[in-house]
Amino acid sequence: MRVKSEVDFKDIRTGIDRKIGDVFDCTFERYQEMLCNGITIEPVAIEYRGKKKKSGPKVLIYQKLLYCVGGIETWDYNLAKTFEDRDITFVFSNVDKTQFVELSRYANVLVDDSNREYECEVFINANYDGSDVLLPRVKAKKVYQTIHSDFKALKEVNGWSNFTLNINERTDKIFSASETAQKGLKEGFGYDSVVLRNILAKPDTERPMVFISLTRASEEKGIGRCIEMARRFKKEGKNFIWTLCATLNAGDYDENKQRIEAIRQIPEFLIVEPQLYSRKLLHFADYLVQMSDTEAYCYSIREAMQLGVPVLATPFTEATKIIEDGKNGYIIDFDLSNLNVDKIFENKPQNVTYSENIDPLWEDFLGGKL
Repeated sequence: MRVKSEVDFKDIRTGIDRKIGDVFDCTFERYQEMLCNGITIEPVAIEYRGKKKKSGPKVLIYQKLLYCVGGIETWDYNLAKTFEDRDITFVFSNVDKTQFVELSRYANVLVDDSNREYECEVFINANYDGSDVLLPRVKAKKVYQTIHSDFKALKEVNGWSNFTLNINERTDKIFSASETAQKGLKEGFGYDSVVLRNILAKPDTERPMVFISLTRASEEKGIGRCIEMARRFKKEGKNFIWTLCATLNAGDYDENKQRIEAIRQIPEFLIVEPQLYSRKLLHFADYLVQMSDTEAYCYSIREAMQLGVPVLATPFTEATKIIEDGKNGYIIDFDLSNLNVDKIFENKPQNVTYSENIDPLWEDFLGGKL
């Protein structure tokens, strides 16, 4: 794959000093390793990472912007996954790198450099307005336009009333994602199209391991350890998501800014702003993670175990009082030296329970007898 550096750094593998803007080739594994080491790099081209043999006509699909989430992005994914054995290349002008990397599981992906020329048998313009950007540099036997919106209805929405649509004259045929899109295109702009219904690929059935942290994203709460744990999970190829219920507020501190950037480099972190009902997410978690330097009591580890959720915690005193290693969680050393990733993923403690008696002193406390 080909990547572009967003920072100055020295490559520990090659000894090469990389500067901001440098473009260079590396393996996908090396790309993952650099990300996990906190080096900010952007992928610009990735060859198909799967194992199926590609065949058939060369197909080029162009989309101006590949967002983090969206309808066309989901269309990309389902199409590429369903036709993984076809010679399909996606070209984008700007990308969300997580989506870009995910799509490379099924197809070739690359970021256009505005000068490159392309040759294919079938060119597909995925955006209503994207063909003029790339098509002048494309040699293709067939040019297709896809329509993913009900344009007649869209024109009735505030801000879209003056919307116009002009299909490139090189287009051989227009394809609409549904009968609704077909009708809206015809009634809104007079274009005829063929209905080519969107693809719904078979789902991925492998369930990820779900971690949750209910904490502050600060040093004393062990956010640096959480980041390093997530990097270790990624390095070992584990399938997981980590709901981080914490405010990411860098303030004026460079160290906080570095932590936040490191979190954003790990897409498995799902950031949830702290709110009253965040603890309800414990019902869907495999582990609660609490990597603090110290805690005076720590409600979260107790609340988790009350709900049958095992805990990963550092050896602060309150954790070691109630966590029995391997039975209701695991104690992870402050320096993570005993972090056993396989054990966490393959031997999750089962039948976790927890309760506490109420100290009778509370009656005297509330009764004013002390």
